[in-house]
Amino acid sequence: MDVRCTRLAAALASLLAGCADSPASPSPPVASINASIAGEWIGRYRETRCTPRLAGPTCSQRFKTGEPEFNFTLTVTQDGNRLAGTFDVEPRPLEAHAKGALSGVVNGTAVELSAVLPWQDQLFPDVYGTQEVEKFLAVVDSSGLTMTGSFTMIHKDRDVENFTTESQILSLTKRQP
Repeated sequence: MDVRCTRLAAALASLLAGCADSPASPSPPVASINASIAGEWIGRYRETRCTPRLAGPTCSQRFKTGEPEFNFTLTVTQDGNRLAGTFDVEPRPLEAHAKGALSGVVNGTAVELSAVLPWQDQLFPDVYGTQEVEKFLAVVDSSGLTMTGSFTMIHKDRDVENFTTESQILSLTKRQP
């Protein structure tokens, strides 16, 4: 082997050995900052799909006037990444008011919620049920004031599943004090 190559190989080996022995510089910690979700959120959603669970015109009746849109309010408290509060769907004419407890988590800007919203017909108290919100998945924008996302809701009369709807959040804005 050429003397120059031998010297170069020895120098590289020495240099690499020195790098291996030196302590690695610490990497900066990765910040895990969760968005502030606490507060009142006012929104509107559109049911985009309906899947019947029982025979009958349940879904066709629901969509007879076009795609149904609903106003809703989330009132949220936050403890670290845990969320709690209420999910309130504003009733449309001839529909019962559905409002209930929500729970969930926030991971960075991603929000996951679930809720059970009991309802009872005011004219016919024997008619009651729940709307169960599942797979509420949303993302908070960089301002922390709006969310976009979607969710699934199981509609039950008494304890019987009538239909499931999939919904797109059209708007969801944090109310400013």
